[in-house]
Amino acid sequence: MGMRAYRDELETKIDAKFGSAAKVRETKQSLGALSASDDVIDILKKLGCLDHIPEANNLESYRTFIRKIPKLHLRVLTEAFRTSLSEERPLRMTFLHRQRVESVRVTDIGSEIAVEFDRTD
Repeated sequence: MGMRAYRDELETKIDAKFGSAAKVRETKQSLGALSASDDVIDILKKLGCLDHIPEANNLESYRTFIRKIPKLHLRVLTEAFRTSLSEERPLRMTFLHRQRVESVRVTDIGSEIAVEFDRTD
């Protein structure tokens, strides 16, 4: 399975956990309390959203595998997911493949959080 296929499945899994306020509430309850150091990778791993990615079986090696994602983007993604959970608002994640540089765009439209993550690979 290639990176685009992994991301397509990841989008589907994120939608299953964050696609509506009710889903976010269920996800929040099943997830329990997050530690202060838990980032987006930890959150998605705890929810089983990364289980289809072989490299994610070991988080330390997965972090090395995705190291080219800018740290700022990981922090922004973490904040978006934590906000979705704390405020029980839906989050829509879309992976794009149209740029020559990595980018992340978060739009707060009040009732939901929309995230566009543009990847170069």
